[in-house]
Amino acid sequence: MSPSQHTNLIKRFSKASIGERIAAAAVFFAVIGGFYLLWLGATDRIEVGAITGVCGFKQKFGIPCPGCYITRSGEAFVQGHILEAFRVQPAGGVLFSFAALIGGISLIIAVLGIKFRLLDTNTFGRLVSYSVLFLVFVLACGWAVTLARDLANR
Repeated sequence: MSPSQHTNLIKRFSKASIGERIAAAAVFFAVIGGFYLLWLGATDRIEVGAITGVCGFKQKFGIPCPGCYITRSGEAFVQGHILEAFRVQPAGGVLFSFAALIGGISLIIAVLGIKFRLLDTNTFGRLVSYSVLFLVFVLACGWAVTLARDLANR
């Protein structure tokens, strides 16, 4: 490896502080906890609907809300049926894939103490902004698909 390549490799990573490692561990356990709750619901050990409640939007307007079927999509995702998760609710498939990615990155930071330069404060704000915009766009597209299916089934 040439010296310039070695320098570029070093610039991509830095050492995470103990506070950053603890925060990353908290994020990892939050993601795992969410996936565990979905798995408990998918295996009928708990009733997820009792936690999330009935969709008031669907009751009032008679059409699915933007978040309808995301729980069912998550249950498919945690059982390993990734394509089914995207079919049930496209936004759910993207959301849970994104959560798995965040959980994996958090685990790397917490265990190995490696912080990615992409997560530095200079670029992190833009990364979060673009990610939120992307998720809103995907949620809107997923809602459009859900509405189209609902209207086609009437």
